[in-house]
Order: sequence, then structure tokens, then C-alpha cells
Amino acid sequence: MYGVGLPLDAAIPTSLLVVAVSAAGGLVARWRSKVIRWPVALVFAAASVPAAFGGTALGKLLPDRWLLLAFAALMAVIAVRMLTAAPERDGACRTSAGGCTGAVACPGRLPSGLWWAC
Repeated sequence: MYGVGLPLDAAIPTSLLVVAVSAAGGLVARWRSKVIRWPVALVFAAASVPAAFGGTALGKLLPDRWLLLAFAALMAVIAVRMLTAAPERDGACRTSAGGCTGAVACPGRLPSGLWWAC
């Protein structure tokens, strides 16, 4: 949204609304297919609420330029990880025997945000 001329303070919530509507569409389709892992989804949802408040507070303290640079760097790191990651055979955090390591849905990791540690 920033790229189409909206100021940053309007572009962020507008983009969040677009993402929320898009995610709701994906949720309905996946819900009907019964492929949602609700325990994992609820852990992420529970972590998202305080993280959103913390991010909002931090965003108000930082200059817009720093926010844009941090976001660009984050997107670059994510792009590299997506392009270089080995394909998963059975989903996140699966062992070779087919079991789950529990790293994603472990409630003890909720405060630390270490879901990607598997």
C-alpha cells in the first residue's frame, strides 16, 4: 500500500486488513477440507495478539525509514529461506519416523517465539 502512495501510518493498517480478508478466505477453504491443525493454529493465534500490541508500540517509537528498512530486510531473509529450503515431506517438525518433535505446538515456547527451531 505504501508503494501506491499511502503514507506509512495508513498503509500498515490497510495492508493488515487486506491480509486478514485474504486469510479469512483461505481459512474457509481449509476448514471445509478439514486440514487445519487447530492446536498449532491456536498457539500461533495466542502469540499473535501480544506480539501485535508490542509491534505497534515499537513501531510508534521508530522512524518510518527504519521500519521500512527492517521490513525489507525481513522479506529478503524470508525469500532466501523459501528459495533455499529443502522440501518438507510430511509437514513441519516431522521426524523421519513420522512423529512430531512438538517444537511448533509446544506451549512452553509460546513466550519465546521459537517455533522455527525444529
